[in-house]
Amino acid sequence: MLLGSWYDIFNFAAKIKTDFSEFSLDNPSVNISAGIALFGVKSPVATAAREAEKRLNCAKDSGRNKISAIEKAPMKWTEYEKALKNANRIDNFLQEKILSTATIYRLLILMDSLTRIKDNEASPEDYAWRAKLGYTLGRNFPPEHKRSKRQNEAFELIIELFGLDKGLNGITDAGIGAILALTHALYRNRE
Repeated sequence: MLLGSWYDIFNFAAKIKTDFSEFSLDNPSVNISAGIALFGVKSPVATAAREAEKRLNCAKDSGRNKISAIEKAPMKWTEYEKALKNANRIDNFLQEKILSTATIYRLLILMDSLTRIKDNEASPEDYAWRAKLGYTLGRNFPPEHKRSKRQNEAFELIIELFGLDKGLNGITDAGIGAILALTHALYRNRE
């Protein structure tokens, strides 16, 4: 178990996986699983340890060689690394004022709706997530022919996070790592 700032722990977990893979010569029979739990500085260490252990066991139980962090379901290490890269991209869009923290909060709410639908726990209003996403994108981005290159990159990243194409039609398994990427970028921009 390691304790540290949330930002350092996320990056350290990725480094441990990379170093471990190099050490084991990428042997598929040797793997590593991890669980990351976030708590306030005044939270008891025992509480954080129990949650981290729950997440670790969840990662192991879902097929090993995975990490459980922020999201409900564990993810493969490649998905985790992609989520961290996407968090960096989202952070850059926030710094450049292409996206706002309010937009990120809205995207997280919509991703929660999508997650509930996937888990068969949805309420009727959850099924409007795609229309609400279209509205959010329409409010935050100009039409495609008027977007800057960076605005277009942000738009495309958002629809990719939701597993959609430009017409907002489903093309992939949506959401893996999206909540982690959005939350990570949001944490970096808290005031």
